[in-house]
Parts: sequence; structure tokens; C-alpha cells
Amino acid sequence: MPTGSAPSRHRFLAPDPDQKTAYRHRHFISFRQLFSKALAISTILAAGGSGIAAALEMPPLPELRPAPINAPIPAISALEMAPPPQPFEPEITIATCELSLADFSAEFTPIEPIQEAIVCGHAHPINLESLLETKIMLQPAAISNCNMAGALARWLANFVQPAAAAHFGEPVVALRNASSYVCRTRNNVPGARVSEHATANALDVSAFQLRSGTWISVLEQWPTKGPEGLFLRAAHQGGCMEFTTMLGPDANASHLDHFHLDLGRHGSSGTYRVCE
Repeated sequence: MPTGSAPSRHRFLAPDPDQKTAYRHRHFISFRQLFSKALAISTILAAGGSGIAAALEMPPLPELRPAPINAPIPAISALEMAPPPQPFEPEITIATCELSLADFSAEFTPIEPIQEAIVCGHAHPINLESLLETKIMLQPAAISNCNMAGALARWLANFVQPAAAAHFGEPVVALRNASSYVCRTRNNVPGARVSEHATANALDVSAFQLRSGTWISVLEQWPTKGPEGLFLRAAHQGGCMEFTTMLGPDANASHLDHFHLDLGRHGSSGTYRVCE
């Protein structure tokens, strides 16, 4: 994974060489036409009245036409064209992160800053392995930012574990991480806005494992009306209260097999929530 601390740069298209030539031609034409008019006036003044008609009949200088512009425009990737998302509390440091996650018994490892494709990355990412005293594992570990890790811990403690106890009588011990940090646009659509995944500000969860070893799959059991389906809907509703974006199978075809959770800023105030 490319990393680094180089400042962001924006690409500007260089002027087309033919356009520069056409620009110079236009200025040259104006000068020649001005010179022609000045010469005509001088002829009139020198020849007197009898020379006016002859002077006015001077043929104009031929007009130069700009050269055709056929040079192709350099291609720009979708990630370079898409506007970058607003950073979520970028001033947080690893030391602050450790303090904020201490109450959640989080196990994580700080990793090097990430910067990719101009708009992707995070200054203080972490490799999140587990959360809470019950040690809910992320399989595999997720690359996240500290704020997202804290929101995930609150969601698990306040909504997921109570729902598991109510419907199964046992706790959740693992989450199947379908996607965390990845430099891409939303739903991988070319030209779309940059995904919150691109700033380590999102997590996709495709299944929950119970202490007995049973996996509850979003794809297979969301449509059901038994304990598994009720559990998933309770987890989804809880996510709508904890995250600013919570998308599930009812959102669109891209989310049929997982929950998407993120802390993206929506609306002018940044507090608008998306729950689908």
C-alpha cells in the first residue's frame, strides 16, 4: 500500500500548443490590420483629395486562420476529478486515540500515515483488531480512524450485544469485515464522489459470529423473519443512531450482502443522517 506524507497536488491541464499558436496569430492579424489602416490614412494625407478614392480601394491584407485544434485532452482518473470529502476531526493524534479507546478495551496498532491518489488516506490510521471486554474480533482486522473505532465500539455495546442476548441468549464474538480502508469512489462508480472508505472512515460488516460459533449472514438472513432476521434489523436500527450513514440490503443492490457504516458529514451542518 503506497504511503507517504507529500502534500496534496492538483492537476491542471497545460494549454494546448495549437491554442497558443492561434492566440499569437490573432494578435499578429490585429497588428497587420492596424498597420494597413495607418498606411491608408498616410496615403490619403499625402495624395490629397484626388488620392482618397485610390487609398480607400487598397485591398485588405489576407486574414490568417487559426490552426485546427485536435490535440487530445489528457485523461484524469475518477478519483482525481471527484471532490474530496471533508476530513472528520483530522487533528486527532495517536496519543488522543489511545485515551479515547481505553474505555472500550480496544486492541489496535497504529500504522504509518496513508496518502494515495491525491484524496485518499488518513494522517493517523490504526489497524483495529478487537473491541470491548468480551473481545469482539474483527476478521480480518480493519484499517480505521480513531473516531470510527469509537463509534463501532458504542454500536456493539449499546445495540448489537443487547440484540444478540435478546434473540439468541449469547453474545457476538466476531464481525466479518467485508471492507475497511480502500481508495475508491462510492460503489466503485467512475466519476462518483470519493467513498468514506477512502479516508478510513467506514466499515462494511457482512456477518456476525455468536459464541456458539454460528454465523449470522446479512445476505442470507436479512430477508428472514426468525431470530436471525430480527437481530439483523435491530443491529441496523442501532447503527442508524450511532453512525451518520447506515446502509443495508434495503438501500440498493450494492448493499445486499453487508451493512455499510460510516461517519461521513452530510448536509451543510454535517449532522444530517442517512439510514437506509
